[in-house]
Order: sequence, then structure tokens, then C-alpha cells
Amino acid sequence: MTEHPDRLSLGRSLSAACVVLLTLLIWAPSSGTSSGAASVPVLDQAHPVLSEDAAWTWFGGPRAVTYEGVLRRTYTGWIDTRGDVKIAAIDPDGSIETQTLWRDQDRDDHSNPSILVRPDGRLVVFSAPHCWRKKHGGVRQRKEGGVYYRVSERPEDISAWGPVGAIVDNAAGSFGWSYPTPVQLSGEGNKIYLFWRGGNGQPILATSDDGSDWSLEGVFLRTEGRRPYFVVASNDVDEIHIAFTRGHPGEEKKENGIHYLKYRDGSLYRADGTLIRDLSDMPARTEECDTVYDGISSGLSWVWDVAFDEAGAPIIVYALFVSDDDHRYRYARWRDGEWTTTELTAAGPAFPRPGFGITHERYYSGGIALDHDDPDVVYLSRKVDEVYEIERWQTDDGGETWSSRPVTDGSVVDNVRPVVPSGRAAGDPELLWM
Repeated sequence: MTEHPDRLSLGRSLSAACVVLLTLLIWAPSSGTSSGAASVPVLDQAHPVLSEDAAWTWFGGPRAVTYEGVLRRTYTGWIDTRGDVKIAAIDPDGSIETQTLWRDQDRDDHSNPSILVRPDGRLVVFSAPHCWRKKHGGVRQRKEGGVYYRVSERPEDISAWGPVGAIVDNAAGSFGWSYPTPVQLSGEGNKIYLFWRGGNGQPILATSDDGSDWSLEGVFLRTEGRRPYFVVASNDVDEIHIAFTRGHPGEEKKENGIHYLKYRDGSLYRADGTLIRDLSDMPARTEECDTVYDGISSGLSWVWDVAFDEAGAPIIVYALFVSDDDHRYRYARWRDGEWTTTELTAAGPAFPRPGFGITHERYYSGGIALDHDDPDVVYLSRKVDEVYEIERWQTDDGGETWSSRPVTDGSVVDNVRPVVPSGRAAGDPELLWM
């Protein structure tokens, strides 16, 4: 079987990076700061460390969720250099509880967990081995795979978990299971929609009414590319927003644009409400969906995040590649019946950088994330004085103009791949990053 480039390099990237570089950090607003995205990090405040051996990719999620039931906690997770998948619960007083859900998964940042909090407060955590292969005695061997999941035994409690479940049904092909992304819609009787990249390299959809019995619906989306990448956002009631690329920018040399579609009430739509097709008639095709960026005119691109505003209009952030050493961040928003795009800033060169004993990935940027509770705010990582720093950018006019300020400053280590927990309020963790 022909080996795929990502299966040979990513585990090595994580193994070296975690020990030397990657630390998962959290910032929480001090008392007296305003709630939500209006709060601003205090630069002289220490950033509590969740783990000094941790990583995640920017596909598959949610990676951090704040939930209030009897308690109010923020849940997040990561994978470490041993291949152990971790889950953490952060309390308002700053205390942190951590548990291991799986051991000896692929040592790969792309195998990070995704978190769903059910209406009853019990957590469902998903993880899939990105490489679908494992080294034994230095020899790569095929292993069984699937989308693995576990359910907490009690609401808002990560100390005890039910047995491991596995969704092994998949599209035929050698790509395995990657980037599980769950969404639960209360308007459909709490039906769960689970997306992943399937064996054929295309986005796959499975559904469940209870999180235990799963139905493979099939290929959700088919592009002309070998490996499409997608990100998902939902109002958790009746809509799912999906932004995607034709494929991997390292493989789609001529064109790798940004595209969009939306699910609502059993059908798929463009941003303007035009019906694409019923879900029963999937897969959707690239040419049927919105083209947010053509993937040609200014260079290749790669999607990072999608969200939506109070009116339900989608917003997408993505990276544009002028060259290996010139990545740009763009912010695209559906406004007044069309997509409008603003280039935010130059992001610097690819991350990780050569020279750290890490496999160089030319299309990995420092990272950009939308605040899903206030998509007028983005957090991004860019190179400043030879170090990748996190910045907070905000617009007050829908994306035309921006102000920014640092979250990290004068750092001696790189700060990358920011994530904003969804559902937070004053006093909750505001931002997590590596």
C-alpha cells in the first residue's frame, strides 16, 4: 500500500514538539473584567499551565466547551507524546482535574479528542487514530481503527467513564477515521450528527438518537480533491455551518479554495438560502456550494474556523499562502447578500519551523480562531520578533476595520493554535493555546 505523506510525518512532529516546545496554556479573566469577548487579557497576569506535554490540531472539535448545570465547568482535552488522550475540567476557582480516557493512541496531534456535552450534563468524548497505523519494533503495521467514544458515568463529572464504544463503519479506502466532529440538535429531539474524514478521504456523516446506536449515513460531501478538510459550527438547535477546502494545499497545487454550506431541517443550503439538495440525496458537490475564495487568484488556502453572527450569517477565517514564508490570515463574512473578505495580517512563515528536530509542514500556520460567542473577535498567532505570539483582534463594523492588542508579549517560547471555549461567561476560561 502506498504511504501517505501525513502518515509518515505527523507523529514525529508531535513527539519532538511536545517535549521541547508545546505547552497547553489557559487565560482566565481576573475579577471585575466584563463578560464574554469584551474582556481583554491582562498581560502581566500569569497564564496557568494545563499540561507541559500536550497538543491538538485545528480540525475535529469542539476542543473546549463551557457548560453550566449544577456546576459551571470548562472541559477541554489533548493528546500527549505517549499517545494518551486526556480530558480536563476547569472550575471557576481555577482548580483543574485531569483524567486519561485512552492510552497508547497514535502519537499524533491530529488524534486530539472532541467534546460533546449532552443535555443531561454527561460528557461524550470522541477520538480517532489519525494515522490508522502503529509502529511495532520500528515497523509500521496496520491496526484496527474507528471513531472511539466514551460517556461519563455522571453529569459534570470526569472521574468515571463508561466502556469504550467504537464506530467502525466507514467508507471504503485507506484513510481510516480522522477528525471526529459531533453536533447535537435540540430541535431534532437531541439527534447527534457526527462528521469525520472517512476511508475514502471524503467527509462522512453518521447519526444517533442516543449516542450509543449509530447509523452511517454515508459520504456527506464530495470534492474533486484527494483529502478535503472541513470545520463545523452549530447553534445546537437546528443549524450546522460547514466550511471546507477542496483538499490539502500540499496536494491541490493548482487550486485549493474555501467553500461553505449549511444544514437545516433535513436539507443543505448555500449562504443565501438557496437549496443545494436534501440530506437524503447527499453527497453535496463543491460546485453546488458557496465559493468564498477561489483558491487561485492569490494563492492556495486552508480553512481554520467557522462561526455565525446573531442573524445566523456565517463567518470564516482561513490562511492564504503567498509563499512558505508568507502566510496571511483572512476573515470572510456573509453580509448584504454576498461574501466580503478582509485580509487581517501577515502571519509569518510556516509553523513548526525547521531546525527544532521537527518535520517541517509548509502549510501549518501559527493559527487563527473565531470567538464563536462573538465572531467580531478573533485570536491569532503570528511571528513577532522571531517568536509566535497570540493577539486579539476585534472589529466594530462587520470586518471592514480592526483593532488589535497582544495576549502574549515578549515570549521566549512560541504560542500557537489558539482555541476559544464556547458558552463561556465572566470568570470562565477565555482562551487556550499551545
